[in-house]
Amino acid sequence: MGLALERLSDWPVAMSRELALAYMGAPHGRMMAKMLAGIAQFERDMLQRARPVRPRRGESAGRKLGRQTGDRPKSDGLAPRVLALIVKGCSYRWIVRGLSLSKNTVAAIVGRSRANASSDVEKTE
Repeated sequence: MGLALERLSDWPVAMSRELALAYMGAPHGRMMAKMLAGIAQFERDMLQRARPVRPRRGESAGRKLGRQTGDRPKSDGLAPRVLALIVKGCSYRWIVRGLSLSKNTVAAIVGRSRANASSDVEKTE
């Protein structure tokens, strides 16, 4: 912090809105900046201590955190619309633009649909 203040004291700049009136070359401006830096460091330390507790608390309650394997909320929700557009004969590029999906997502939806259709045919035979 001291080195940054020395660099800033050469320039007529203020560090933030709170220090807009405090010229960095003046002793009271440097004191105010050091005080705010101390408060910011304290808040950062408090947040770092609080953060790891929450996931451990959830895991101990038996909850699975984060996206699970095979969990595709957006593509699973849009799959019927994608497949309907494919049946109509729309190109992948048009579907990508219209539904705000990636080309790979559209290809994966179609691939899963075809895989399910072929496994259904094998089961009936």
